[in-house]
Amino acid sequence: MAGFDFNQKDDKGPVIFEDFKNALNSFPWTEQLQKYNEIKEGASATISVINSANDTILWVSIAGTIEKQSFLIGYVFNKSIKGLLGLGKSKIRRWVDIYSVRSLKEVIPFFDLYFSGQDEELLSNLFLEEKFDSMAVPE
Repeated sequence: MAGFDFNQKDDKGPVIFEDFKNALNSFPWTEQLQKYNEIKEGASATISVINSANDTILWVSIAGTIEKQSFLIGYVFNKSIKGLLGLGKSKIRRWVDIYSVRSLKEVIPFFDLYFSGQDEELLSNLFLEEKFDSMAVPE
């Protein structure tokens, strides 16, 4: 919810895609965006799902203003990072790639692919969207 600490969660347990899609569509996105823009602290409203089998997370968050809103989609995964100048031993870091889309309607197909385990197609489709950011997840 808007204003939650970045690590604060409201765990709903295991979910199937249809129930997730209903929750996504019925979530009060606009109200939460308005609340966040008033308090301007903590996280923006975000819904995420975790695939414990491959240790990935796909999340969606709302951003912008009531008049001009967009949705950010984040994909969290383990990434092999080389040392300075590409030398040294690689180490695994948690990484997030974030993409921007205009509407919630555009978000749903990404989650459909995620729930279906079609990771390569999900990543290919995300890559076609406008990249917002890419960074190591703070430890």
